[in-house]
Amino acid sequence: MKKWIISFLLFCSSAQAVESDICDILDLPKCRGITKQLRRNTFQSAPNSSTASNINPSNTRFDKGLGVEAIAQSKNQIVYGLVTGTGKLGGALISGSLDNTFFGNRTPELDEVMLERLQKDEQYENEKFSTILGARLLANKHYGVDAGVIIKRHKEIRTLNPGAGVSARIHNFHFGASVFRDDHNLDLSVLESGSGVPYSVLLGKDEYRETFTVNTWTAGVRFKKFSLDVASISSNLKFYEDFSQVPQTRITIYALSYYYENFLFNLAVRNEKSGAKSYKEPDQLLVDEDKAATFFGVQYSIGKHLVVGLNYNYFLLREWSASMALFF
Repeated sequence: MKKWIISFLLFCSSAQAVESDICDILDLPKCRGITKQLRRNTFQSAPNSSTASNINPSNTRFDKGLGVEAIAQSKNQIVYGLVTGTGKLGGALISGSLDNTFFGNRTPELDEVMLERLQKDEQYENEKFSTILGARLLANKHYGVDAGVIIKRHKEIRTLNPGAGVSARIHNFHFGASVFRDDHNLDLSVLESGSGVPYSVLLGKDEYRETFTVNTWTAGVRFKKFSLDVASISSNLKFYEDFSQVPQTRITIYALSYYYENFLFNLAVRNEKSGAKSYKEPDQLLVDEDKAATFFGVQYSIGKHLVVGLNYNYFLLREWSASMALFF
């Protein structure tokens, strides 16, 4: 039985809209609460700004005020975030990245750990903390330019990994790019299933650590209430080169969103080429360089301050998740 994941988003913001407010861009007669999920230059087909800013830090929120975000799942740690903005500047403190989720990069896992996690329908346990700061450089009805910086920190490795991104909008077309450093840490005390010997004995060390670079780009177009985007996430990891001979991870996401009155619909397809194995229920991991997944989400605005939603496969567990956003 699939677990339900409930996301609680609380955002405090003033009623004053930023210059590049989606209400102005679309010339809407009335601004509904659902449009607050779309206030960014690029990757407007992402379900919310928190998802988009993990791919590119220039996609952080700029609404005035303070926000608190928490995502909870049974038997999993709570993922939370603090978001603030001044209208021209935006910032976010996020307790976890989107690694091994639909909209995130692929982080290595030992086969035995990955298999057990997927059998239990448990999301990947993130041990990273991200700090994001963004600036709105140019903004009007016809064009906009945003920039952002990000610092990631793994609680075990404790190294500060920096990155930066930029996004731009020209009329209905938008695009963005970012680059940041990242890392991962594997506990090698796990028994290797083929031999029954710990990986630490086989590899001669207790942990496997690696620092790598992640490159992303996005491009898209908005036509009236439709937004169509493509996003790419790529990285090279020595782990996959050593264990699977596929060092480069490349993830391409094709996403579509449609805004209609109080509804926002999201549909996306993820194509991944990596050394990570794919899961076949109930107890198999298969060697498969090419992997595909589908995401669907629908959100409904109750007035200007409350948004509720339902999502499928956000954590790549083929799970259903419920979301709620409250704006003040």
